[in-house]
Amino acid sequence: MSRFEHGNDNLQSGILRSFESLEMALPLQAQDIIVRRALSYGSNRDDEAYRTGVIALALCKDRQAEAVAILAPCLDSEAWFIRGNAAMSLGLLGIEDEVLINRLGDMIFDTEGNDWSVQSAMLVALMKLGDKASSQISKLLRLARDNEEVEDFSGYPCPNQLLADCFAAIGDDSAAVIEALRKTVARQGFISAGPAVIALGKLGKAAAPAMEAIKAFIFSEDYHVDNADHARAVIDACIAINGADNVDVNNCIRHLAKSVLADVAEVAHQHLSGGNQK
Repeated sequence: MSRFEHGNDNLQSGILRSFESLEMALPLQAQDIIVRRALSYGSNRDDEAYRTGVIALALCKDRQAEAVAILAPCLDSEAWFIRGNAAMSLGLLGIEDEVLINRLGDMIFDTEGNDWSVQSAMLVALMKLGDKASSQISKLLRLARDNEEVEDFSGYPCPNQLLADCFAAIGDDSAAVIEALRKTVARQGFISAGPAVIALGKLGKAAAPAMEAIKAFIFSEDYHVDNADHARAVIDACIAINGADNVDVNNCIRHLAKSVLADVAEVAHQHLSGGNQK
């Protein structure tokens, strides 16, 4: 804590990441320091140096009211990286203020940024809020429609993947959400289709209208199901939607068992044999 109080931004960031990686609560002393330093900036919150403080405020869960009061004005910052990091911190703090949540929803159309953008930060924030962000579904659906012709691309972030993750976290099983996710699966994007299948699985039997698109995705020759964790999640999604004894589901699992990727095939074989071990 002594090193944190007197260290530079880089050292402070490293210490904060250590607490995160250890899943430890940030000591109250550190939270007090973070809030005090953030307040010391006054209204001058557009520079690079302030970014560490904005990120650190996400860990001040015992000082949530103070942290939120500092972060909310940052959504109006002229610096895109301050806006984006403030949004992510608000999401991690689990805010419930509908006015603030609505502001986050409005900002998903803010694409300023470089390899990472305000839009992606807002989507992550809404995903972290889960069902607290259910009021923003109409905006997410609008973004999904805007992105229907947008191809997946390597690297972070892929907007269509973040959208799928948002829908999964919020858990809205309306026909409009299911159709948006179905279209994402049908496009068979190499990054977004898998998360969209998993999102549909979380909606259970309501997602049955998307099963044909899911089958086409699994039977595609591109092997988008590229590791054991994805295979397990995709299989679980199929079972949640159509049931464990469904012919289509069993055919999908058998196809995954033929995968050229050994770990994908192994997971499928485990399901077929009814065991969890090799």
